[in-house]
Amino acid sequence: GPEETVLQRDEARRLLAAIERLPEFERQVMLLRGAGWTAIETCAALRCSKGSQYRAVRNGMARVRGAVG
Repeated sequence: GPEETVLQRDEARRLLAAIERLPEFERQVMLLRGAGWTAIETCAALRCSKGSQYRAVRNGMARVRGAVG
């Protein structure tokens, strides 16, 4: 119902705000991976190693989870 829609919108706003506050590299990695890019595609686009891409995803997810609760 309407109450659920408001709660979902609020959660989406908090999620986007948390992503916007990420360091630039983490944000780029999170957005590309969230858009369905593979690790290999993301690494090629951002010219980074698979390890740094993996760390950016792990750290970005932890930061977003902490911010959203």
